[in-house]
Amino acid sequence: MYRLFIIVATLLAGLFGVSAIAAGNLHAEGSATPTTIAGTPTVPPDPIQHIVILVKENRSFDNYFGTFPGADGTVHGQTSSGIVTRLTHTPDHTLLDIGHAGDAARVAVANGRMNGFDLLPGAVQDGRDIALSQLYQSDIPNYWAYARTFALDDHFFSTINGPSFPNHLVLIAASSNNTDDNPILNSYHSWGCDAGPYTRVEQVNPQTGTRRFIKPCFDMTTLPDLLQRAGVTWRYYAPGKYQSGYIWSSLDSIQHIRQSSLWQTNVPDTGQFIKDVKAGTLPQVSWLVMNEGVSEHPPHSTCAGENWTVRQLNALMKSSLWPSTAVFLTWDDFGGFYDHVPPPHLNFIAYGPRVPMIVISPYARAGFIDHRLYDFGSVMRYVEDKYNLPRMSEYDRRANSIVGSFDFSQKAISPLLLKPRTCPRGAYMTTTDLQGRVSGILSTTEQRAIFVQTPTSPDAAKLVVGSTSQLIGADGHVLRLRDFQIGDNVTAAGIPSPDSALVYLGSELRDLDVVYEQEQVAVVERSGMQGRSLIVRVTGGGPARRETVVIGQETKFIGSRAGSVQSLRPGDVVVLSGVANLRLHRMTRTVSLRAYPSSP
Repeated sequence: MYRLFIIVATLLAGLFGVSAIAAGNLHAEGSATPTTIAGTPTVPPDPIQHIVILVKENRSFDNYFGTFPGADGTVHGQTSSGIVTRLTHTPDHTLLDIGHAGDAARVAVANGRMNGFDLLPGAVQDGRDIALSQLYQSDIPNYWAYARTFALDDHFFSTINGPSFPNHLVLIAASSNNTDDNPILNSYHSWGCDAGPYTRVEQVNPQTGTRRFIKPCFDMTTLPDLLQRAGVTWRYYAPGKYQSGYIWSSLDSIQHIRQSSLWQTNVPDTGQFIKDVKAGTLPQVSWLVMNEGVSEHPPHSTCAGENWTVRQLNALMKSSLWPSTAVFLTWDDFGGFYDHVPPPHLNFIAYGPRVPMIVISPYARAGFIDHRLYDFGSVMRYVEDKYNLPRMSEYDRRANSIVGSFDFSQKAISPLLLKPRTCPRGAYMTTTDLQGRVSGILSTTEQRAIFVQTPTSPDAAKLVVGSTSQLIGADGHVLRLRDFQIGDNVTAAGIPSPDSALVYLGSELRDLDVVYEQEQVAVVERSGMQGRSLIVRVTGGGPARRETVVIGQETKFIGSRAGSVQSLRPGDVVVLSGVANLRLHRMTRTVSLRAYPSSP
């Protein structure tokens, strides 16, 4: 009934024109019950002098705060088959990422039915539906402490119904340049102007839904542009070029900033944030993004990510800047995790599922749950209004300003210094171990990859083979991509890619069915495959067995009757060296062939 009220109210009043929404309470795990108030407050003068937009990764509201007392949460979810089930417990470090690309987001939202999450790639992990799961207060106690002390917004929606790239853009420009997905065919750790020559991102006409691919390096007006013109200081703290997390450095996609001196002066490394806080030199507006390991992007640890956030906020609250600072702590997209509230519908790409937003400030409404409709454009609108800046897009024009989560007349809230936790074992692992069978091999100019069907998920994992990847056989011998065969048993250590679910940068791939055979003695039985292979009977190294020997241009022929397959006769003895697939009984890459004729 409550969800129906939201939809009707939104349609009648105009998207994001609803000034307040009375939300029902769904109590579950937790103790404290913050105040919940609806209505538009009067706004005294704004004392905030430092705004920090802190962006974490890939969590829905129900995944983190579905059991928070007084908030519009749930402990149940609906599957695509119509079954209502209790949400399971999300592990601190998931096995896999969950699909959350543009097409996955549309499947999950299911035209407002919110019952497609179980269909997403990576949803089922080790037989459990992780997409329909949530964390409890005991899992993220410090985030709950911030939410209890400051203001928690429980109707805060991701602006774009898609993943990180477009939503990070909205947080700097109130627009995604009409993109609704992450770039594809990327260079390692790069999505923007520094991405590779083949990188493209899909751009959507929001009114018609027509699509085309463009380079993720473009020019549009951004909030940093407006701040710069107005003389308002700003900085965008992000990982450096090609470092872990660099993909979320959104200004890399804005050509006129990436290629200007502002890139050097205003886009420092993430580690500079705490230094500037301690020095008292934090600008009036700043953004803060981090590396993948502490981002909370699945499969990475929530505990490790929460600890990192606590360290940033502790530094800020200990500093002289705290009395005049506001932090907008949010998550960029739903990450494939269930949320029960249908997002408002504006066009083909907006809006996406709810994400958490905690407004942390001495003047955030104390212990307050704000039920107003917000999205990332609401943060942009607050900054624009504060500094008398123009609107940048339809999204910030429509959005309610998040100023409603403040009470500038209240007694200032004291710093809340929290202790980082001891995380579960494996929380800081940066690689994921995989094992399974090769189900596909990709080798194109744009990308090379091996697909592995694992017992963990019904969906195959994609291991991207890059310049730093190690391909080895069961005996440790170095292999080439073409030495891997569909059906081979493999193990791999991969770095999870935030580009897409079940994609890994393959740091090591070991084919358990492949070895390098040195001087294997065999007898020729016949030739095959139009002179490109031999059928031989192996006589050395164990029981006699029949094998296929693949001959390529690189095969070196040695001996008096050598030079081509056609020159060999049945009964000739050959000594072979090369890469052998024991499962297929085949030498798949013959390096050398020495022939000993059976007769003159």
